[in-house]
Amino acid sequence: MRYATTQDLLDEARNLHEGLARYYDRLAAAADKEKGRMLLEYLARHETNMAGTLAQYSAQTAKHIRDAWFSHELDGEFIKCIPPAKPVGEMDINEIIDMAIQLDDCIISLYQLIAVQSGLPEVREAFTNLMNSERKEKMRMVRQAMSLDQL
Repeated sequence: MRYATTQDLLDEARNLHEGLARYYDRLAAAADKEKGRMLLEYLARHETNMAGTLAQYSAQTAKHIRDAWFSHELDGEFIKCIPPAKPVGEMDINEIIDMAIQLDDCIISLYQLIAVQSGLPEVREAFTNLMNSERKEKMRMVRQAMSLDQL
């Protein structure tokens, strides 16, 4: 069992979003189809915004919540959300959207697991709020991606 603070987990989540932004940027640079490239660039910006949101959230969260320790069994789980590399040239718009949805679903599941494992109501509430925010952002991302597909 590993012990971590809420801040540690927020940092892991922020690092994941930053890593996904870089991942989508690399895929966009390799994309040979315009719509795919545009979607991947949008997803990179989306992940950069999510990382920024987490940084702001962390800064605005009360110190006693950020410093709260609890045991969890998530060692390396955020990294497991990152999909195996697949050549972007082999992916169509729907496959890219599906990949982004799977990533968001993984993050949402991790937030839910952290909330459930926390013995502190404030930490549970913080990660439940993050989970709900991530769900809303996922729906917004899907709407944006689908509108791009219809261009």
